[in-house]
Amino acid sequence: MQHVWAQMSEKLSDVVDPAVKYGRGDSVTQEILARFSKIIASFEDEESVASAAELVDGLRQLLMYAIEKWTSNPKSEGGN
Repeated sequence: MQHVWAQMSEKLSDVVDPAVKYGRGDSVTQEILARFSKIIASFEDEESVASAAELVDGLRQLLMYAIEKWTSNPKSEGGN
């Protein structure tokens, strides 16, 4: 799961802002990565079949949130 997060942050640094790789970039992208990290941590703490459904639901909700944020106000802070 941590590898998936790393791949996502790398892709976001390519598409959104290279500063994302270094803990910088716009606040929306940083918030999404932080939320994704919390979802992964929660899943890894539980490591149960029941939490797999919660992981999928959490990721689905996060994806919908990300799409809404990025499409309503892309690079809202000019990549800073």
